[in-house]
Amino acid sequence: MKGFGYTAWWRMTDTHAWSLAVKRLSQLFRTPAFPAHITLRSRLRYNPVECPSLQGYERLDAFPHKIHASSTMIRSWDYTQFHAIEMPVSDHFHLPRNAHVSLAYRVGGRPFNQEEVATATEVVRSIPGWEFIQGTELSAVIYDATSEEVERWHQA
Repeated sequence: MKGFGYTAWWRMTDTHAWSLAVKRLSQLFRTPAFPAHITLRSRLRYNPVECPSLQGYERLDAFPHKIHASSTMIRSWDYTQFHAIEMPVSDHFHLPRNAHVSLAYRVGGRPFNQEEVATATEVVRSIPGWEFIQGTELSAVIYDATSEEVERWHQA
């Protein structure tokens, strides 16, 4: 398997505050643009037939005071570091532990620093509607996230 393999996401509408924050941060940090989402499963070796259901989800809450940076080494990308800024969301049984919205990605290079995390927090809080997302604003999708070029990730 290469990169993150196939991934199951709850993708948010392009007009939701979290999507707008992802777009704005991509421009500010000059990092790859990608669809705003919550990852349910990653590193799947096959394209699954279905994604975990959204049934029963009225809303998910955001926790911008807990926004943080993370880094992961991807062996199948020649041990390249994959950096992210993540905003935790409320727990639900379909979501993995530490479920979050990815706000920015950087492949290789330096990790995100505390100043960039603070900027991300400020951007999220500046967009009306950042506090939560309704289940109706999310759609279950499968993405092919094998490419090192985030812009080449696509719906499977």
